[in-house]
Amino acid sequence: MSNKQAGKLIIENIQMLDEAVKLLSGDLSQQIYEGIEKVLQDKLSEFSEEWSRSNELLSDFSYPFAPKKWRLIDSEQFRHKDYFARYCLTWESTHSEQETNQYLLTAFFKNSYDVIIFKFFPWFGCYARCTNGLWKKFATAQNEKYPEIESLGFKYSAKEGEWYLPIDSLSQQLVADCYVEDNLADAMGPITEALEKLYQAHPYFDKIVEAAKAEFGVNVPD
Repeated sequence: MSNKQAGKLIIENIQMLDEAVKLLSGDLSQQIYEGIEKVLQDKLSEFSEEWSRSNELLSDFSYPFAPKKWRLIDSEQFRHKDYFARYCLTWESTHSEQETNQYLLTAFFKNSYDVIIFKFFPWFGCYARCTNGLWKKFATAQNEKYPEIESLGFKYSAKEGEWYLPIDSLSQQLVADCYVEDNLADAMGPITEALEKLYQAHPYFDKIVEAAKAEFGVNVPD
């Protein structure tokens, strides 16, 4: 479709588009995010360890969570700075930073720009002597030590020293049907399946966190 044809459609349907944008920016997105939060909460409750997580979508559009045993500092609210490492449900652009979707919700479906992922993040501040360069060298060695992580579907970025798991797109039709039926959890199959892969990989990430504590030392709080 040419820009002229697209512009013609926009002009012809401007009022409907205006209402759609209001709904997308408000209740619609919020309800779907709440459905995703419920899936995370329910699945984490099935895991054998005690886990902590954020109770809301953060300003950088991510849901962080981590086992409590990775916590350096006790706190009532989830703060990533209190953990040696954490997982996040977040998104990543498949193009340059300038080319991305207008709305985060689009990334959960098939699109040309973004993909939803689970990502493993370290927090250098919890370690006594860890820098970005030292972590990358350490992480690359750990990735070679534990090939099982990549065999479960995780990708390793040597440039960042991080692992991430691409999540299959949600079905637009299924999400639409479940939205009408107020049963969005039934449409979150790809996220549930990815969480299961993450849980299978978790013992290896746990070993990596323990190895990092031994390698870099622990930054004991005052």
